[in-house]
Amino acid sequence: MASPRDEMVAAVKEYASKTYCYSHGWDVVIECWSDQEIADCIANATTINGAIRKVREVVLVQYSHRLEIEATAF
Repeated sequence: MASPRDEMVAAVKEYASKTYCYSHGWDVVIECWSDQEIADCIANATTINGAIRKVREVVLVQYSHRLEIEATAF
């Protein structure tokens, strides 16, 4: 039986998969983040929605940085 933390990690990965192509930066979660990195990010989340919100905060910062880099690429 999976722990609540494992269930939240799986839910974050499912959300990232569903929004992979059209949501701001969730592709990085699928392609680059390990389960442990997701678990570390969601730290004290008590709900799946809370876990997704915690990851979203980090993803949006990374996505913003990614856009800055892409804007300077020639």
